[in-house]
Amino acid sequence: MFFSRWQEGGNKFQRGPVSEMWIPILSSFDDDETSELVGVINVHLYWQAYLLDLLPDNARGVICILENTCGQQFTYVIDGAEASYIG
Repeated sequence: MFFSRWQEGGNKFQRGPVSEMWIPILSSFDDDETSELVGVINVHLYWQAYLLDLLPDNARGVICILENTCGQQFTYVIDGAEASYIG
C-alpha cells in the first residue's frame, strides 16, 4: 500500500531501500522508569524521496552512496531534480 501510494502520486517508484523507525510514546516526560508506554509512532523512510529536487537542473551524474551501520551500501545517481536507484 505504501509503495502504490507513492507511485500513484506521479513519482517514479524504484525498489530502493526503505528504513523503518519506531518511536515510543510515553505517559510522562518526568521519569522514564515510571512512565508507561501508551503508544507507538511508526515511520517508513523511502530514501529516494529525500534525493528528489535536491540539486539544480544542470547537476548531472552525481553519485550518492548511503551506508548504514550494518555495512550495507545503497547507490543512487542524481541528475538534476531526478534521483535513480542503482543498487
